[in-house]
Amino acid sequence: MKFEDLPDGSFKFTYQPAILRDDDEGDGWTVERHIGKPAAYLFAWRSGCWQLTQDFR
Repeated sequence: MKFEDLPDGSFKFTYQPAILRDDDEGDGWTVERHIGKPAAYLFAWRSGCWQLTQDFR
């Protein structure tokens, strides 16, 4: 996952579906392998809340 602040004040959330496994340390997960294509969502601040403005799937 990646969050990117854009110059216009919006932000882009990019991700790629993956199969995860427990890292056996009790505090997280490790990517086993990626599945599917990368995708992203674009959000803009409107009327006092974040709103989804574009879906890049």
